[in-house]
Amino acid sequence: MNKDECDFKNIPPDVVGKEWLYSQILNKELNLSFVPPSKNTCDACDEFVINLRQCNTSDEREFLQAHYSAYLLEADKRYNLKKEDKDMTPNNTGQKVLMIDSEKCLPCPKVTNSQRLLQSQVVVFQLHDLLFN
Repeated sequence: MNKDECDFKNIPPDVVGKEWLYSQILNKELNLSFVPPSKNTCDACDEFVINLRQCNTSDEREFLQAHYSAYLLEADKRYNLKKEDKDMTPNNTGQKVLMIDSEKCLPCPKVTNSQRLLQSQVVVFQLHDLLFN
């Protein structure tokens, strides 16, 4: 449980799980570690890679590879446009460039109650000021 949440709920410190204990159990006893991915990829790229690994025929592989290459070219164009905007911002004081990054859509359990379903969709956005970021 989050330390702030425990403080808010007045949960005694001796009942709260200790970080060192979790670390010892996960790292030493279970030999598990949690690290951020080495490369942040989008869902579409992940899906292309998975489908390319599962191809049965060379025609299917060529078709998927062509679509994947076209998708990567489009992504490169978007990154180049972002770079151009970022490079233009410091020279033009009357202009501000902001970017919204859809950081992660967190998975949520499947629920049948419609009100709970609407509350369970969690998407994290990052707002970047390209002059400083």
